[in-house]
Amino acid sequence: MSTKPRETSWKCGQCGGSTRVVWTAMSATGLRRRRECLDCNERCSTVERNVNETTEPVNAEVEQAIRITQLLRKSGIVINASSDLDEQTQN
Repeated sequence: MSTKPRETSWKCGQCGGSTRVVWTAMSATGLRRRRECLDCNERCSTVERNVNETTEPVNAEVEQAIRITQLLRKSGIVINASSDLDEQTQN
């Protein structure tokens, strides 16, 4: 029998759509997760109690960059980050 906690399917409180985890951290009360709806982008927090899983928190700047990139892709804008980095290192 597996001791890994079962991932339950969380639905959005606003539209009932599926959600994804965008941030995870351990707290005294359990595993805290920040979730985002895939349809309406509404965000909510959940706490899963009695979880023995270790996770590393995501850097807030990284989360913001991922979110911006996803929104730009939805609107049809594509950013080539590698060429921007190449230009910065050459200067």
